[in-house]
Amino acid sequence: RPDLMALQAGYAAQEQKVWQSVLGQFPAFNLGFTRARDTAGVNTVGFGVSISLPLFNRNQGVIATQRATRAQLRADYQARLDQADADVRQAQADLALLQQQRQALLAALPALESAEAAALQALQHGGMTLLEFINQRTALLDQRLALQANAQQTEEQALALQLLTGLGPYRHAAATPFLPSKQQP
Repeated sequence: RPDLMALQAGYAAQEQKVWQSVLGQFPAFNLGFTRARDTAGVNTVGFGVSISLPLFNRNQGVIATQRATRAQLRADYQARLDQADADVRQAQADLALLQQQRQALLAALPALESAEAAALQALQHGGMTLLEFINQRTALLDQRLALQANAQQTEEQALALQLLTGLGPYRHAAATPFLPSKQQP
């Protein structure tokens, strides 16, 4: 899923920042070479060395900030991953319920069809009023409409499940599952 991939990339970028901060606690050496010439034709050449010694704080504040940010990104990623897992489980449960409802609707359909056929014969022979026949036919049509609504809900739920699992339109961009490690530099 794109949202999980974005959080994964954010975590990887923050991991690099943590490592850069850790490297910042070691002495930095700077070497310089200067060359100058004035209007009188005097040439000067110089060489400079500077060393930055982190004696007092050893870059600990920056390292702590970067580690805290990394921990927050990891927690956000894990929370989103857990939510996605819960959403997938709920969608699967909803699909199972819709399939059970469809089976119940299909099981009741033949009885309603035969009752409607019997009601039509009774209406033709005068054994039933038109209102009673219409009520029987309405019950059959309601059952068929319920089947259609169930089919639509099932398709919508299946599409939602595909999107939640990354198997829908984003399937080509999906990366391998990633769970950031808890390694500390």
